Amino acid sequence: IGGKTPQETLRNFISTLEKNDLVSAIKYFVPENREMESEDLTKLYKANFLGDLIKDLKTVKNGREIDSDHYRFEVVDLTDLSAQAGPAAPPTVEIELVKNAGGFWKIISL
Repeated sequence: IGGKTPQETLRNFISTLEKNDLVSAIKYFVPENREMESEDLTKLYKANFLGDLIKDLKTVKNGREIDSDHYRFEVVDLTDLSAQAGPAAPPTVEIELVKNAGGFWKIISL
C-alpha cells in the first residue's frame, strides 16, 4: 500500500485513519517501522486522540523533496497552537517518506 506520489500516500493514509482502519493504515509505513507506529496509533486511538492527528494531517500543505527517493512534509500541531504565547513559530512535526523499490511512497515516521 502506498501512493505514486508523497501527496497521494498522505491522502490515502488519512482516509484510512478516518475509517479507524489501523491495520491498513500501518501498511503505509516502511516495514521496519510498522510495529512501533502501530503501537503509537493504537495509543492515540484508545486515548481518543486519533481525530486530532487526522485534523493535523489534513492541514499539511508544505512539503519538499529531499532527493529523488525522499520527501518531507511539515505538519503544524494545531493542538499546541492555542496554548502558545508570543511570536514564536508554531510547533511542527515532520513526516518523512521514502520511495520503495516498487516505486511507491512509504511513510518512514510521523
